[in-house]
Amino acid sequence: MAQAVVGVLGRADRGARCGGDRDAGRAEASVAVDLVARFGDRDIGYGWDFTIARTHVEALREVLARLECAADIHERVGKVSLVGAGLLSQPRTTGRMLAALGKAGIEAYSVSTSQVRTSFTLAKAHCGRAVDLLHREFQLDRPLEAVEHAVAV
Repeated sequence: MAQAVVGVLGRADRGARCGGDRDAGRAEASVAVDLVARFGDRDIGYGWDFTIARTHVEALREVLARLECAADIHERVGKVSLVGAGLLSQPRTTGRMLAALGKAGIEAYSVSTSQVRTSFTLAKAHCGRAVDLLHREFQLDRPLEAVEHAVAV
């Protein structure tokens, strides 16, 4: 559920010092990650953005502290997803989603797409409104057989 997502910004010290150790420790603590993206360059160093379930925040904090890895954990982040077969073959879906959110003043922090899911992170306070908005935009309040192409939020 969108309300149970934490945005985690993991920063390794000017490179990959904590990367492998962090990932091994995270796996050992059974902390599943989603929406993973690498950022940075040679000048500022590299790191990873990813989301985790809010229930795993303390386990991740313990792993990172034990490994002496720095991270910024942002708990006011939520995640909303559109789910349906063939999303990548319908690129207008992501554009339509982002346009509807933008028109409502809801900023998507990050976007991730796959064949069956388009997810975005946003301010946790906007999750409910974003879900309602996308239900209307994609006519998900109508019976399934009446919807042009099935997409669930």
